[in-house]
Amino acid sequence: MKNQSGRKLIRIAVCAIAASAILTAAINIHVVSSVSSLIVEETALTAEESRDLIVVLGTRVNDEGQPQEMLMLRLDKTSELFTEGYGNMILCSGDNRPLRNRETDAMTMYLTDKGIDSEHIICDEKGYNTYGSISGLRDDHSDQSVILITQKYHLCRALYIARSMGIDAIGVAAEDMTEGMLWRNGREILARVKDFFLCLFD
Repeated sequence: MKNQSGRKLIRIAVCAIAASAILTAAINIHVVSSVSSLIVEETALTAEESRDLIVVLGTRVNDEGQPQEMLMLRLDKTSELFTEGYGNMILCSGDNRPLRNRETDAMTMYLTDKGIDSEHIICDEKGYNTYGSISGLRDDHSDQSVILITQKYHLCRALYIARSMGIDAIGVAAEDMTEGMLWRNGREILARVKDFFLCLFD
């Protein structure tokens, strides 16, 4: 009897794991495929695709208050698009608490050092995560069209959230880094599932 009960529990566990894996895969495929047409190559941008806001999503800042490389790549792409006239304003969204080394302060300083006037930069200092950043965008700038800037692995989720909230958004991918890519992609698989359900039950 004990052996039978043990085998039954194993079968239930295997079925649960398989169902979770299938659900995770299905959600990821849905999220990525549903927004793929909204990711625009920079070379394909036209004057008609100029937007009210270029929104750059924050990430890690070092202990000296300087953007780490992933964030620098996002900011470089933001500066490039703004300089080329694809946005009227820049919105830096990130976690500006001291424990995160004040992401939006670092982002603003980096952009002004590249020659962008601070009058063209606004900040959402409570962008504690991707869902929070897009929620803030909906709450404060729902009537404005946007270009979202982050790395491609992350851009699909950001665009999916934006679309679910009725935001007029397209995305342009910043250059990615090979270092740590496997870990980031693995984390992103789970994050898409989380935010899919947040969008579903918002």
